Amino acid sequence: MNLTLRNTIMHLFVLAVLSPAVYGQTLVHYWNFNVSTDEAALLAPTQSILAGASILHIPGGTSAIQTTSNTGQGFEITNPNARNGDEALTHLRLNNPIGATLVLSLPTTGYQQIVVQYATRRSGSGAGTQKIEYTTDGINFDSLTVIAPVDGNPTLQTLDFSDVAAAEDNPDFAIRITFEQGSGGLVGNNRFDNLSLDAFPLGADIFPPTLSFQPANGSVDLSVGVQPTLTFSEDIRLISDAPIANADIPLLVELRLDDAAGSLVAINNSFITGNIFTIVPDAPLANGQTYYLALKENVVEDLFDNAIATLQAISFTTISPQTEFMPGDIVPVAYRMNAAGAEDEVALLTFVNILPGTQIRMTDAKYTDNAQPQCPGGIVWTSPNQIIPAGTVISIQNDAGLASQGTVTGSTFGLSSGGDQFIVYTGTAGSPEHITALSSNAWVVGPHTACGGSLSKLPPTLADGISSINLSTAPGNTAGNTVNGYYAGPQTGTIQELRAAILDPANWNGIGAGTPSQIWPSWSFPARLRWSRPLSFHPLRSNWFSTTGWMKRPQAIWPTIPASPTWPPQVRVPTAPLPIRSSFPIPPPLWWAIPTLFRFPTWWMTWDWKWLEPTNSPLLILPKLHLPAGSSLFRKTEER
Repeated sequence: MNLTLRNTIMHLFVLAVLSPAVYGQTLVHYWNFNVSTDEAALLAPTQSILAGASILHIPGGTSAIQTTSNTGQGFEITNPNARNGDEALTHLRLNNPIGATLVLSLPTTGYQQIVVQYATRRSGSGAGTQKIEYTTDGINFDSLTVIAPVDGNPTLQTLDFSDVAAAEDNPDFAIRITFEQGSGGLVGNNRFDNLSLDAFPLGADIFPPTLSFQPANGSVDLSVGVQPTLTFSEDIRLISDAPIANADIPLLVELRLDDAAGSLVAINNSFITGNIFTIVPDAPLANGQTYYLALKENVVEDLFDNAIATLQAISFTTISPQTEFMPGDIVPVAYRMNAAGAEDEVALLTFVNILPGTQIRMTDAKYTDNAQPQCPGGIVWTSPNQIIPAGTVISIQNDAGLASQGTVTGSTFGLSSGGDQFIVYTGTAGSPEHITALSSNAWVVGPHTACGGSLSKLPPTLADGISSINLSTAPGNTAGNTVNGYYAGPQTGTIQELRAAILDPANWNGIGAGTPSQIWPSWSFPARLRWSRPLSFHPLRSNWFSTTGWMKRPQAIWPTIPASPTWPPQVRVPTAPLPIRSSFPIPPPLWWAIPTLFRFPTWWMTWDWKWLEPTNSPLLILPKLHLPAGSSLFRKTEER
């Protein structure tokens, strides 16, 4: 192998092509959809080196391309497949896509190994299936694959025609996209951005494999359990011509904290399957941490001795530390589903402190008897950069995508005057942890499979009067449906007293659809909520954080309080680890006075506590250690 000669050829090739897209390929056609003055401007190619490229919308049903309100929706967050440093400005929004057809005319004259990519997502009620077909004669279409667009931040889709010889050097090559309901709905929209066709010029294979990373560069809010992948466009081997073994991957790939100069993260459990590296960290990643992932230069090549000669790298960031909720930790106190002159809105009271960056999903998608019971869709609310204290009421405008505190992303939705639900959970629709739910009508008891409409089952981890509420019997209901309403009961008391009162429909004022907007009370729930029964410490579940991830329980720094504490409590840090199990009585005067904040010169800690159901069960204590300003995980914040 003559690496110098090969690298020279590659350098000349990169200079010759208009815009290299993925390493070594030519960007033949590209749409960034950033000009949205009208439909013609939106669908015109941003860049094309062959004549004849176009996108044609063939209407069906009530489908329409909308050239307004086609910004945001997560494209500005992930911006998959953007080229030339393009910003995520506008995108292609196809409303009511079922019945519509998109025809992408993509001539490939003089090019081979065709790869088409685009970013896409759908709304909660939008078509859940994109059927992909292609033609090589301009008339007859063959099936390629089926894509299920997500109801969330857009994802990158890759259509690989490398093995379709007839797609190469073909002026008639085109792709047809049609739409079916799938796991989505019958209306809504599908959205597209950054459509590209990349290929190699015809001739001998003198080009290295292309490489794509998942997650995409710049991705945020990833799970600490993420396992990144590196996918090569063809079979690869070591630069020495030897096959690649699992044990080789940590020598070929680097995972580091922060950036290229950061500390290495061990990935000894990584493995190769075909032409895909799966990167498996030895331990879960840290919350709120940026990571750098790179394939080293000149370590792998294809079967024709074409090496990837330059370092390939991305960065991504994991999700911030998340508040651990239990059912009933948040409850609704007011809502508008259909009020004259007012946005749909739901007000939620939190009984626990909410950490900065906590993400909560809110949806009107139903809970069903389907294989995945919680239907997908809805918005994601993210708490602001300071703690939201217990006793706070947060207002969410689910259709406008606004919040009184924090931010709203995802697919906004309206609430139906014919009956609807507002379901709140963390996690994903496939694995939800439900916190609360509100229904304007009664929950369905029998079999139920519809993700839309006005009816839903109650998630089994919730219970009316304890963690959820249905307003079918509330004062002001019409035929068992209360379209708008608010809690009108007391705003003082213990957590148990308040929760029981709030989740009792008799304490609500309801009103019908289309009526003037109700004036909600001025919320003044106590900032320091208290329990109505004595506290005693039980085996603890630790939730400590450090700059290196989770601290091990036996090594936790544990403040010690005397058996008969005075006010304020005397707190000291032991020089040796203490057992995690501890027990001492707390006299009645201190039931409500235990602080949630202990301060020290350079660090501080907060405690969250909550009773496990049922009554008289143990108290769950969750201490959280906050490190000094400037640490990789925490900023110094004041809890009020």
